[in-house]
Amino acid sequence: MTTYTVTSGMTSSGLALHSGDILNVKAGGVIDGTFIGGIGGGGGGGGAEFVFSGGVASGTQLYGGSETVFAGGVASSTNVFSGPYYDPPGGYLSEVSYQNVSSGGLVVGTVVQGGTETVFA
Repeated sequence: MTTYTVTSGMTSSGLALHSGDILNVKAGGVIDGTFIGGIGGGGGGGGAEFVFSGGVASGTQLYGGSETVFAGGVASSTNVFSGPYYDPPGGYLSEVSYQNVSSGGLVVGTVVQGGTETVFA
């Protein structure tokens, strides 16, 4: 379980999050190509990405985890998948992925393939 924070002037590319890992993208932070998967199977869940006001996330791949975009946050080209899929640390898993968008959050180009996208008013 690791917590990462990307903030003003920082960028991250290709980070992989697994069960219990957290990625916070705060104002001025930019991330690209984050992989979020679960390990352990059986509902073990995956990592969680939080995009706060002024943060930008692009190209996140959800395979058993979650992305939450708060007011003022931006997420583009997120892929929301559902298992079963192969995650090397844990083998074959069946996990559901979630994208949650708070009022005032902006998402563009999300593709949902078996996962769930929820937009809150």
